[in-house]
Amino acid sequence: MTENSAFVQKFFKPVDSFTVECFLRFFGVIILIQVFSFVSHNFIEQGIIAPRLLFTYDFFEFVKPLPAAVMKLMMLLIFASGILLIINKFRKIGLLIFIVCFSYFFLLEKSYYNNHFYLFILIAFIFLFYDSVTDHSTNKKLIPYWLLLLLQIQIVIVYFYGGIAKLNHDWIFDQQPLRILLEGTKKNALLPDLNGSTFALYLLTYGGLFYDLFVGFMLWFKRTRKFAIIVSIIFHLSNFFLFNFGESSDIGGFPVFMIGSLLLFTDAEFVRNKLSQVIPSLKNTVPHKKQKHQAQPEINFSKKRNTVLACISVYLAFQLLFPLRHWLYKGNTSWTAEGHRFAWRMKIHSKKSNIKFYLKPSEKDSTQAIDLSRIINNMQEYNMGEDPVMILQFAQFLGNELNKSGYPNAKVFASAKVSLNGKPFYAVVDSTVNLLTLSHNKLGSNDWILPFPEY
Repeated sequence: MTENSAFVQKFFKPVDSFTVECFLRFFGVIILIQVFSFVSHNFIEQGIIAPRLLFTYDFFEFVKPLPAAVMKLMMLLIFASGILLIINKFRKIGLLIFIVCFSYFFLLEKSYYNNHFYLFILIAFIFLFYDSVTDHSTNKKLIPYWLLLLLQIQIVIVYFYGGIAKLNHDWIFDQQPLRILLEGTKKNALLPDLNGSTFALYLLTYGGLFYDLFVGFMLWFKRTRKFAIIVSIIFHLSNFFLFNFGESSDIGGFPVFMIGSLLLFTDAEFVRNKLSQVIPSLKNTVPHKKQKHQAQPEINFSKKRNTVLACISVYLAFQLLFPLRHWLYKGNTSWTAEGHRFAWRMKIHSKKSNIKFYLKPSEKDSTQAIDLSRIINNMQEYNMGEDPVMILQFAQFLGNELNKSGYPNAKVFASAKVSLNGKPFYAVVDSTVNLLTLSHNKLGSNDWILPFPEY
């Protein structure tokens, strides 16, 4: 690739930053809403401090709870970071605070994993490289095109990989797990008749599949952009009202965030002119004629272009390849949950579980049942049915506790049966095997997870 190639020139050309800056401020609002949600649900007290066990991510076992006062301070700092983004002051400090503090809470307990939490962190990371230059001839702020493109690609990846994940038998032929999810939200839905309708089921199943696969690309092209924006707003609002109420309500503010991300695909001049009708101060950024003798320095974003291109290539390679790692595992990964996180595999399965643990402190002692509610909360217990590795983690916790109490040869067993997408309950681990003799393979398939019966 030559230094003056058309690709490089376009990649580093200055573009209007107005919609990107609007999205950044909108992101600050989303952060405030998320903090409010954490506080209203007593996330620190009930989600982190109350459980005796936190289920850690692979390779992040070192992330441990801090004193309650410190964690509350970190939550306050996340709130402050949102304020800084909204007012666009000390932006990079706010982004760094958000990334560090929010990532800390995110990595503390994998039961609370949500794709949009992961997306928030990625968006904040990309925004760290946001740095605009003012064009004094137009009073516009300009950024390199690659920054806008990178934000757009990140959003398109979420859509497209979400669509790829839906290309499976259960989604296409059985309309699962949407049948279960819609039924779960029906009781407390704003429009219960809609949640229970065949129309909603088939619209979300097949409309959702084609939407995810194609909408990102439609947003990129001018001819289809307006249609894609309208459809996106309708789609995300539908998801918000269908899935934010009832038992299956875990979608949170994701639809609102994705509606805001449409700004990244919208013409900056159009948005500026529309908003200037409401916010008069924006009229100062409407283009005006250059003064004849005013020298305007050339705006050049192509410095260190090779380093920039290399870093972007590495980032995009990871984002494109890492979500596909589930293909490297054996069996049905919706059953084993291997490679499920950090892969945009959104709402492609629903599981119900019946899990009981039994321990035998020594050969002389009888087998005892364990009351899970004395150790973990409901969310953690539910996610053990989602992820068999968490069953092993819980067993290892019991083994460590028994070892501290003077029972080094204790045994732990589990009766764990799971129903995937409305199918019959099947055992996910062997109930006759002492779980303390098993180990978790972090880089490959876990053969101790019983295979899902094929149909």
